[in-house]
Amino acid sequence: MNYWAYPGLNGLQEITNRVKRCITPQLIITTAADYLKVPVEKVYSRNREASVARVRRFSSYILRYFYGSSYSGIARLFGQDHTSIIYACRMAFNDISIYENERSMLKMILRDISPLYAKDEEHIFEQLRTAQKAASQITPQLQLPKAS
Repeated sequence: MNYWAYPGLNGLQEITNRVKRCITPQLIITTAADYLKVPVEKVYSRNREASVARVRRFSSYILRYFYGSSYSGIARLFGQDHTSIIYACRMAFNDISIYENERSMLKMILRDISPLYAKDEEHIFEQLRTAQKAASQITPQLQLPKAS
């Protein structure tokens, strides 16, 4: 895209990049823990309580899909294996796709993290709806070769 043709777009992109740089993984985890009323120390521990796992799950989802962190980078934050983070992100996606209260919780956490999300809330979840529609259309079918 030619930013010279759209001078305001370059400034907006710069502001967005600055906000993303100011938002750290610790801020995301702390915000999610505060919203769900879980002590931050428990989130970083090996605690397997449902409330603690929920904070980890949603923090992982936000870090991965809204900030582009790698699975292995997120796993290092929590002292887990990257496959656990993949599973956590899938679980969070399923919960957000199915349950309205989980979707509204994610919106509230994102609003607390960054004011940019409060203004463009509908755009954030458009990607989720598109992914959900695509997932419902995919029906893996095993076709065996015909015997001759």
